[in-house]
Amino acid sequence: MNIEMYFSTLKKHSREALLTFLYIGLSFLFSGTAFLTWYHRLGGILKGANAGLFFAFLAYAAQCFGMAVYGIILRRFPEIGKRRVFSGGILILEIMFTALLFIAKDPGTMVPAGMLLNFSIGLNAGSYLTVLSVNVSKEIRGTVFGLGSGFGSVGSWIISSMGTNNFLLNERVLIIYSVINALNLIVVILLGNLKEYEGSTSKNASKKEEGGRKKYRSVVFAAAVILLFGVINELSSFYPLANVPDQSNVLEFSRAFYAISLVIAGVVNDLNRKLGRMICIVLLVVPFIMLALRDYYNNAFLILLVNYLVTGFYSVFRAVCFTDYATDNKELYFLAMGGLFFGRFGEGAGFGIAPFVRDNMLLLIIVNAALYGLIILSSILWVYSDIAGTKSDVSNDRAKDASEEDEELRLKAFAEKYCFSPREVEVLEQILEGSSNGEISEKLFISGNTVKFHMKNILKKTECSNRTELISLVSGRSWQD
Repeated sequence: MNIEMYFSTLKKHSREALLTFLYIGLSFLFSGTAFLTWYHRLGGILKGANAGLFFAFLAYAAQCFGMAVYGIILRRFPEIGKRRVFSGGILILEIMFTALLFIAKDPGTMVPAGMLLNFSIGLNAGSYLTVLSVNVSKEIRGTVFGLGSGFGSVGSWIISSMGTNNFLLNERVLIIYSVINALNLIVVILLGNLKEYEGSTSKNASKKEEGGRKKYRSVVFAAAVILLFGVINELSSFYPLANVPDQSNVLEFSRAFYAISLVIAGVVNDLNRKLGRMICIVLLVVPFIMLALRDYYNNAFLILLVNYLVTGFYSVFRAVCFTDYATDNKELYFLAMGGLFFGRFGEGAGFGIAPFVRDNMLLLIIVNAALYGLIILSSILWVYSDIAGTKSDVSNDRAKDASEEDEELRLKAFAEKYCFSPREVEVLEQILEGSSNGEISEKLFISGNTVKFHMKNILKKTECSNRTELISLVSGRSWQD
């Protein structure tokens, strides 16, 4: 897509883009900051890198479960999942579960409260990514997501920097959280219920045709690439970071730089999806560079900065990849959050594996090399499936065009045989489309009496007594004899 078309689409769909940006931005702001609240409250009770990894694993598992539940509801009970009341209810759940964090005083209650919070965060992620796929045009989808999530990252840093003695652990932060979700509730009301998807509805055809099967394979390979990237990124960045003694106040501050990467990645993916995917694959070398240079730096901020620059491109691409699949195929509409789901699953797996390899550099390198090989293989298969699916689409489009051309010639021959006037041909076309007299009148800008006049002449010339006989005659072969 060229720059001119990009800005034209952005201007044309400015309202939908703005509301979706606010929905994503406020959701991301809340979820990122509330997660940090839980992280720091646990950090004050539990010590040790392995404990932190374990609870990060639990948090991501709970988010994945929330997204899965949202997808199931949208798939099995679409009338519930598409209603703004459902999305608004999720925002209320988030506030309730965040309040539980401050009521809980020990790990036995704080861990379940945090998992409930992350479950609601997963539900909300499913909601805003589905809204992104339904309300925002493909041409600007990456930009809207990048700006929204970038806004949330910067906001998390600002909120975490407020006051003294770690403001995120102060109960007053609940006021800010409540305001954020109250504003988001207004945005949800303005967005309204989810619209119907306009993707392909040819379920049986897509399963029977080879091109259709390859499209589904493409989704599987995309999921594999995104999942493996998450595992590699967490494993490779964890080792150097875990060996840096001072990490105070760098996590929140480095998230502000995450925003820069998100916005740039959003624009790049909108201008060229293939370029966005290629950049993500190339950036996979960064984790290996971080491992190779592990003994030459001990700056936690630098490590997190590099990690977030890589993750920004990865986060945007995984989001737009699956929202595109949801838009292109109506059967996959419930998988709009699939990119984030598989990404979180991979990151959680990375946190789960890290304690077993953190003390063995050789094993860590071997595991990462094996994962890298798998991701390259999956990427090749993904590209191949996309190409095969595209070729199938082109063939189907050509067949459709040829069919439409044949039908046009057939109708022209029918009109010539029965000596129809140009206006009678137009009326006949509307009849074949199933339009009523009133609809024909509106579409052709003629009176109802004129429609009846032409209809009478058409039936007279073809010697048909009603519309049903006329349609059967046009569809049959008897008139060609």
